[in-house]
Amino acid sequence: MLEHFFVKPSTIDRIRGTWLGPQIDGYVEWLETNGYARPTILRRVSHAYHFAAFAQKRGCTEIGEHGISKEACNAKSGRVGPTFGSSAGGNPPLTERANAGRQ
Repeated sequence: MLEHFFVKPSTIDRIRGTWLGPQIDGYVEWLETNGYARPTILRRVSHAYHFAAFAQKRGCTEIGEHGISKEACNAKSGRVGPTFGSSAGGNPPLTERANAGRQ
């Protein structure tokens, strides 16, 4: 399905080579089947690809029975302390950053 949206085989291989490759491919098929526009699909594939890289850096390499959990990813990476969305450790949670520009 990715072949309908990407020309370069290297791009397709890079996306499919992530630990979420099969899920991204299925997501693209679902988006196309449900009538999403090409630019929307390309943007969402980019987000999914970057999320896969982000999560893998934190130890996620598989989807568990109940999806992806931050506890499982942190346990695999050996991280302790602040986790996704925590303000300790440098960056404020996403909601705080989103609301900061609205003051």
